[in-house]
Amino acid sequence: MYFNFGDVVVFKTHPYTSRNQNIKIGGYADYTSPLMVVNKRTENKYFDSITREKIGEILECVYYNSKTGKYESKRISSLDLVKCEDKVLAEERKKLLHDIDINFEINKKKTLESQDKEITVKEIETHIKSNYFNVKVVLKSVDIELHKEKINREKDNGELIVTNHLDFLPPVMTVIGYRFYDEKNKFCQIEGKPLLEFKCKWFNSQLKTYSEEYLKVDTLYKIDLGLEVGENSDKRNLLEDYSSYIDSNYYHQIKLKEPFELEEIGLDVGKTEIRNTLVQIEDITFKHYFYMALVDDLLKNKKDSILVSQINKIPDNELWGTRFPDYLNRRSTSIFSFEFKAGEYYYISYADKFNRFSKRVIKVREVSLFVSDKNKLIEDIGLNRKTMNNNEKKLKDILSSEYNMFSIKLNLDNNMVGISIDSEQIKVTTSNTILHHSSVSILLETNCLLRKGKIRHFRLDGIYEIQSIKNGSDWFEEEILYVSE
Repeated sequence: MYFNFGDVVVFKTHPYTSRNQNIKIGGYADYTSPLMVVNKRTENKYFDSITREKIGEILECVYYNSKTGKYESKRISSLDLVKCEDKVLAEERKKLLHDIDINFEINKKKTLESQDKEITVKEIETHIKSNYFNVKVVLKSVDIELHKEKINREKDNGELIVTNHLDFLPPVMTVIGYRFYDEKNKFCQIEGKPLLEFKCKWFNSQLKTYSEEYLKVDTLYKIDLGLEVGENSDKRNLLEDYSSYIDSNYYHQIKLKEPFELEEIGLDVGKTEIRNTLVQIEDITFKHYFYMALVDDLLKNKKDSILVSQINKIPDNELWGTRFPDYLNRRSTSIFSFEFKAGEYYYISYADKFNRFSKRVIKVREVSLFVSDKNKLIEDIGLNRKTMNNNEKKLKDILSSEYNMFSIKLNLDNNMVGISIDSEQIKVTTSNTILHHSSVSILLETNCLLRKGKIRHFRLDGIYEIQSIKNGSDWFEEEILYVSE
């Protein structure tokens, strides 16, 4: 395998593989070697003593030892190393850590005509002083080291406890100087890149003072959290925005890390994708090099943490519609009088048959009437009489069919409901007193967003609170268009 400067590698005894760094480390985690960054390729190469074929080369790798507070370099055979394909474990954090390419950055500012000219030492020095002095940088192993976890079993109750393993976590530093580490050949003869080291300063937690070190540019990331958004007079800081939202009642629209599709019945039915969720901001935390917001996630119905980034604030009057119970307007005293619309989103408080309580967002597909004992129902509502009108005869025909589940329309005029075998057929009307019969249950067929869009049925009499969500398809299904405040 070929290694480049700046590659993040592990020793072959390390549990991580080239594609999987989400492995929790059990046993004695102190035996785990550090993540390292390729710092230098030496001229020494290994050859097989018989075939004389090259079987490896010596690489110099750098890592930070947080127990000693020092950067350490080790020479290791390339045959003993595994390259991590992803240096940053989450897509959203890749936007915060940037490779440093001085030539590219200088050429980007030039006109097309002047880009063909060789970059001078003076241009490089001017660019560094203008764009990198006092800027935050960090060793490229930072993200994997920060999220390295160990797992142990608790002695008292036997539960597995997961904690971070941070023995080799590199510090965040600032650039205070630079130098060409080869004064004779200041540029790479193959790629033309300047052979630079940044002089970096950081607070050394072991020595309780500030330390300085020269590190090659190829081993470092530039940190840019992108907290400043907007332009000119509209420019604002996201941290200040988030702080103002803490403990407020506002919900905010953010993209889901893992979008999902709503379950459908039938092969020819188009799929609806849920792309976004709504959150309330509760607190702000700092995690080594980036900020996180602790939030209450409406779809997950639990606490979560998100990267501080641009979000959309949703005013209450644009989010919430009708509700049950509506104590403010003294309406909706019965759950059966609440009108559910197919295709609309609702936020419900629900208790299942085991009395387990939960809150969740649902998308209503259909309202159905389930009859457990059709003969008893027909007898009790008087449909066995010899003399009946046409509407009663149609109702008896429907209830006497082979089905136990019927489509129902609630909240009609004059305390009536409409019943049919399915939603496509003409409904017959009857008194809503049928809803209170012991053999009858009203079920909502829904896509439950708490269950990743799976079809779930909810008893209407198990729902204690309902809030309709205005324009739910806009909040959950559509691409987010960020608006300035």
